[in-house]
Amino acid sequence: MANTGSARSIATKAPVPWGLAALLLAAPMAAPPAASAAPPAPVPNADPAFPFSREIEAFAKANSAGPPVRDATLFLGSSSIRLWDIAGSFRDIRTVNRGFGGATTPHVLHYYKRLLPPVAPRAIVVYVGENDLAAGAAPETVANDIMALLRRLRRDYPRAAISWLSLKPSPIRWTLRPKMAQVNAMVAARAQRQQRAQAQRAERQQATAREARSQAQQARAGERADFLLIDK
Repeated sequence: MANTGSARSIATKAPVPWGLAALLLAAPMAAPPAASAAPPAPVPNADPAFPFSREIEAFAKANSAGPPVRDATLFLGSSSIRLWDIAGSFRDIRTVNRGFGGATTPHVLHYYKRLLPPVAPRAIVVYVGENDLAAGAAPETVANDIMALLRRLRRDYPRAAISWLSLKPSPIRWTLRPKMAQVNAMVAARAQRQQRAQAQRAERQQATAREARSQAQQARAGERADFLLIDK
């Protein structure tokens, strides 16, 4: 759940091709043409490999604009998050919006550290994957990327409640519905396996703790018996 803005930009300055430069040097000197006003050079993109640098910069400015939002729910993902009126939809909780339009899961992973709020959130809601399929990624690749993102969030926020919103069909992307269903099924199956594994680890830890307490109690009982025997 979040509240921030966004923007974009790209820039290059193309050199004169070598062949054209050679022709210009070999040609006879002529009167220079009338000077024309050159358009201003575009501002270079801070991260030319990815098109969202200005939006990410806006998140950084939001982080430093005021005191951090504590006990917030972080909403993370693509335009489905960015365009969602999260603050209006969840008036009873604090929210942070880190959605940027057109983002795929690899984009979120690329900018991961720069998307996070300065204070650990109490809960995280993620929606990614739809743009991945629209860009041609295979369902299994999309599911793998989503799980990589969720594992990274779990590692960094072990106490936070983390939710991934399953991919939704929409009229404009209705043809992707079967692939969306495949991604949803794969992510759900892997999440269930992880939950079972976590439950088994918790049971083993509890059993180990119970055994340790039992051994400690037996040891204390033996010490008391020795003391009583000596006391007699």
